[in-house]
Amino acid sequence: MPINQGGASLNKGKRGESIAEITEIYPHWFAQSYAEFADREEHMPLDQHALIALIAPRPLFLGNARRDVWSDPNGAFKAAIGATPVYNLYKKQGLNQDKLRPFIAGADISFHLRPGTHGIVKEDWPAFLAFLDAHTKR
Repeated sequence: MPINQGGASLNKGKRGESIAEITEIYPHWFAQSYAEFADREEHMPLDQHALIALIAPRPLFLGNARRDVWSDPNGAFKAAIGATPVYNLYKKQGLNQDKLRPFIAGADISFHLRPGTHGIVKEDWPAFLAFLDAHTKR
């Protein structure tokens, strides 16, 4: 079974929507070349941690939901771990937690996990705002 999607989760070795599924349903979200990996995810030249690393040294908020099986919060957490060495090159800490919780708003890579399923809901806003407050100089 293909195991991929287009968010922050690692493409290889995860549960969730496949490249074939997401590029068929939402082709406008991706470069056309992404669909070429629909049957061969193992040949992808990069994984999502590399894309997260390109954001370094800027702060990054990763919002997730515990029961969001398609987006795979565990894979997003692993991708954040994989991007942390690049943050370290910039003298930043990167991800500052060794488990999915607790959320640390002031971390360079802030990983938020809430109960529930896919989507943005009112329970996400306190975390968004705490992250912005921690990283916005007034």
